[in-house]
Amino acid sequence: MRCPVLPLSLVLLALSVETAGAAPAGPQPLAIEDGSGLFHQSAVEQATKEIREIKKDFGIDLFIETTTERPPATEKERREWFWWRKKKFRNQTLDALAEDKADQLREKRNGAFDGIYVLIVDDKHGKREVGVAAWPTSRGADSEVSWVKRDALRDVLLSKDALADPDRALSHLLSRFRAQQRQILEPPPSALGAWSALLVVGGLVGVWLALLFVRWRVNQTARPGDPEPVAIYQPAMMGTLLGLPAAFWVNDELFRALPPEVPPPTRPDDSFSLPPMPTLPEPGALTQGSAEPFTLPPESSDGSPPTTA
Repeated sequence: MRCPVLPLSLVLLALSVETAGAAPAGPQPLAIEDGSGLFHQSAVEQATKEIREIKKDFGIDLFIETTTERPPATEKERREWFWWRKKKFRNQTLDALAEDKADQLREKRNGAFDGIYVLIVDDKHGKREVGVAAWPTSRGADSEVSWVKRDALRDVLLSKDALADPDRALSHLLSRFRAQQRQILEPPPSALGAWSALLVVGGLVGVWLALLFVRWRVNQTARPGDPEPVAIYQPAMMGTLLGLPAAFWVNDELFRALPPEVPPPTRPDDSFSLPPMPTLPEPGALTQGSAEPFTLPPESSDGSPPTTA
C-alpha cells in the first residue's frame, strides 16, 4: 500500500499557518498603574488577569491608577460648611480628575478604551481618596455603570478593611465590578410582584377615600358664613410633585374645604345697592339767572355788535 504524497506547496502552506497560530501575541495594554506602590506585585498580576477576563466576558475596560498627587480643594469645597456637602463636592472633583485621565488614556490608546477609570489618591500620610469615572460618558448611563454603581466601587476602596489591606480591597473591587456587569447583562426579576403592586395601589386608594371622608365631615360641621380654612398644602408645592394641572385638581378636591353658600341678607340695612345714576336736565331747562330762559341779544340794524345796558 503506497502512502499518498502531498505536494510541497501544501506542506509549506500548512507549516506557515501553524507557525502563525503559534506566534506570541503582542504586548497587552496595562490595566493597573500603581504609581504610589499601594499594591504588591503579585496582587497586581492577579488583578490584571481578572480585568482581562472581565473584558473578554462583558466587553468593558477597567483601568486602575494609584497616585500621590492630591488635587487641590476647589473654592466650592472651601466655602462649604456641612461635611456631607463638602464630601459630595470633593467626590465631584476627584471624579472630574478621573474623567480627564480616562480621556488622556483613550487618546493614548487611539480610542481603544471604553469603560471605567478608577483613580486612587494615597500619599501614605493623608486620607485615601477615590475618583471613579465612566468614559465615554455613555458608560455612566442608568442602564450601564450608573452613579450608584460607581459610588459602590468607591465605598469598597474606602472601607476600613480596604485601608488595612489594599490587596484584599483590590480583589473585592474586581468581584463587585464583575457582579455589577453580570447584573447589567442579566437583570434580576422585579422584587415587587403583581399581587404586591395591587396591594400597594389598593392601599393608596383606601387612604384617598379616607381623606375624602374626613374632608366631607369637616364640611358638614361648617356653618354659613364661616371663613375658608387655611390651605396646608399649596398648589405650587404639589405642582412640583404631580404637575400643575393635577396639583390644582388635588388641591380643589381634597385639601380645599369650600365653605357653604351664604344666604342673602333679610334686613334692609344689610342690603347693598348702588346709588342711582345722575340725570341731565332737558336742553330747554337751561336758564339765565333764576327764572328767565337764556337767549342771545338781538343784533342791531347796522351790523354793529349789540350793546348791553
